[in-house]
Amino acid sequence: MTRESTLAHRRIEPDRFYWAVLTIPPRSIRGAAARRRVLDNLLDTDLPLPVEHVQYASLELPDGRVLACAMTRELLGTLVKDDPLSLSPRELPTWLATDTGADPIMPDRLNLLHGPFEPRRRRQARRHRTRRLSAMAGLLGLAVFVGLEKGRSEADLLTQNAELRVAALADELTSTASSLPPSLRLSAEVRRVQRTSREVAGSSHPESAWPMLRSVLDRWPHDSGVRLESARAEGVALVLVLQADRTDLLTSWLGQIGDTTQLQIEQPALATNAGAARATVKLFRRPTASGETP
Repeated sequence: MTRESTLAHRRIEPDRFYWAVLTIPPRSIRGAAARRRVLDNLLDTDLPLPVEHVQYASLELPDGRVLACAMTRELLGTLVKDDPLSLSPRELPTWLATDTGADPIMPDRLNLLHGPFEPRRRRQARRHRTRRLSAMAGLLGLAVFVGLEKGRSEADLLTQNAELRVAALADELTSTASSLPPSLRLSAEVRRVQRTSREVAGSSHPESAWPMLRSVLDRWPHDSGVRLESARAEGVALVLVLQADRTDLLTSWLGQIGDTTQLQIEQPALATNAGAARATVKLFRRPTASGETP
């Protein structure tokens, strides 16, 4: 053994230790902390001084009993000033080997340098390992967080794009003169359609009005100057609210729709305000020769 290893792993003569062979009660003891408390109580009755004044190591013997090796904390403190890595008895007392059959037990396993006497180098190495593991865990957590945030950002972007597309569609079909944003107006129309559908649920044709809107949009005159503010169903009729800069534009639009579709237009309600014209129009399907709506 080299001088360096001798200094790192110190071996002390057995007569400088307190020795005891302890019998643990047969009842089950769960956990290292509970076992330590039982050993403290048993050793306290065997030592000539309180167990709080000693540092000890223990080892289970082949017959199930526990071998304890102790030294006063004051003496141990003087022996570890140069910070060895371990401190154990050089050998077992001869009476102990004879009494317990403990010859195969290596005294090196009875190392007193643990707890408050743990070597500084081992304590620092453990702290470094803990820091490395903490750093790795932090990096892993950061990677997971970044991945989740990236996925959530992409989902938010898709949602925003969808809202923009809905708002753009609402701008095409609704008037820009309204004080409400297009998306809110479109949402209001959806709720109004749902409410009207519930109100006319008893009708034989509760949804027959809405195909008329597709017919109107398909035949919407180009460059008519007429804007669609809202559309709603009232039973089998479709009610449109239209806007234009002049009343004659609304009148011309109604004439073209009446001529090019199979729809009957009820007398519209026209109004003008600040140079703009507004009309509320109710559309019906023209009855067939048998008197039924197609």
